Amino acid sequence: MKIRIKYFAGLRDITGRESETIDVKEKTRIADILKMVYSKYPDMRKTAEIIVARNRQYADENERVEDGDEIALLPPVSGG
Repeated sequence: MKIRIKYFAGLRDITGRESETIDVKEKTRIADILKMVYSKYPDMRKTAEIIVARNRQYADENERVEDGDEIALLPPVSGG
């Protein structure tokens, strides 16, 4: 299965890209994808909790992804 991962704000700076397409096995969960991303981009571990959206909806780490899904990774929002 192929999924697309989009990186926003500081995560884009860490990865050096806006998005990438990766191959995953069936029954892959968002938590599995995060492990893959952290392995590939270790500096992402320094970011506070990352917000995840699956197909433009906030997602839980236990959700399984499906072929063609878009996973967006966003750093925590701050401001005042």
